[in-house]
Amino acid sequence: MANDLTISFSFLAQVSGGPQLSVASPTLTVKAYDMIQQTLDPPVGGAGPVPVDVGFPNATVPQLVAIVASQYSSDPVKHVSYEVGGAAPPRQLDAPHLFLGTGAASFLGNPAPNKLTFTNASDAPVTVQILVGRSG
Repeated sequence: MANDLTISFSFLAQVSGGPQLSVASPTLTVKAYDMIQQTLDPPVGGAGPVPVDVGFPNATVPQLVAIVASQYSSDPVKHVSYEVGGAAPPRQLDAPHLFLGTGAASFLGNPAPNKLTFTNASDAPVTVQILVGRSG
């Protein structure tokens, strides 16, 4: 039997000249994790959607999914997006996407998807990192 692993996280949001929200706990206890890194080429030369396997065994909902990129864009056309399980609608990766706890991660679907399909419509390569914490 695998030992439990602890994933610590912190979050700080501060409004300029206003309040701030800071969270440094609780920690998440998981049985396993996956760290995935994928470079997405721009569409020049025919680069298209890139499926990334994030399979969750036994149709479990993960306890943590963090999706971060080397660059972000709020441009309505030239940005990185991803589809959950290969199904529309695409979600624009305009900032880090953090799903902490099974309640938040269930927004990706229940059961969780086996893949996220990324599309880079920007003018430059973008590296995406995905951290998944799961109970099985």
